[in-house]
Parts: sequence; structure tokens; C-alpha cells
Amino acid sequence: MNGIWNELLIFNDVLMNLNDKTSWPIFLLNVFDYNKIKSNVPLGYNYVWLCSSAYAINETLIKLPNEESINDPKELERKLEEEKKKLPMLQPKWHNLFLPKSNKQQGQILLSFFIFDKTKYTENDLKPDNLRKRINFIPQVTLYDCDI
Repeated sequence: MNGIWNELLIFNDVLMNLNDKTSWPIFLLNVFDYNKIKSNVPLGYNYVWLCSSAYAINETLIKLPNEESINDPKELERKLEEEKKKLPMLQPKWHNLFLPKSNKQQGQILLSFFIFDKTKYTENDLKPDNLRKRINFIPQVTLYDCDI
């Protein structure tokens, strides 16, 4: 099974009062083993309360350097990494997964949430490619393919 590390899922227009955690959403998380030939296999589920998860609000975006003033892609990448080091790190939290039919606890998944108030950022700031560059994901991972 190839897991997806640092997968970026964006939920737009979620209405919530940041000062009232009782208004924060509860997510139904379903995890599947996606198959190309056969039907997908459910691996587990859980209800995830956002307020009891690892989260950060409006404080995790780095400032992008002026990309027009930097011609060298390696220099731009180095500047982005320097800026990321200035951010607070958000430690993800483990959540149990339960088997779909028996509700038996079976495995865990590591999650964290970054909450951005759309009124404080430009539309460009919140595009997936820009968010991926500007969030300080931990643990740091390197993607590898492994066939067994």
C-alpha cells in the first residue's frame, strides 16, 4: 500500500465561528485502498472533531519572496526553506481508524489541520500549489515507491 504523505485536501466555505469551538465541524473520515482493477477496499473510518485535532489558525503561511526578483529556482527554493524555519511547527495527531462492519479499532492515521480565514488572504495565497510551498509540514518526508 502506498500512503499519501502531506496530502493537501481543501475544504472551501466551511462556516464556523473561530471563537466558538462548538460550531467547528466534525469530519467523517473514510480511508480506502484504491484499486485500479477491482473495487476500492475500505480500510477504516472515524469521526474527527476538528477542535480536538492538531490545528493552527491563520499563522502557518510563510511570506513568499518576490519570485520575479529571483531568477535561479534553487535560490528561490532556499529562500522558501529559510522562511519555513521561522514558522511554528504543527505536530500532527494520531486518530484511530475503525473497521467499517465490526467497528473494531484497526490502525491509525496522522492528521493536522490548517485553518485559513479567506478574508485575510488573497485568492492566490490559498491556491493548492501555493499552500503546499508555504506550509511547514512535519514530519518531513521523502516519497519513495516500494513494490512487494
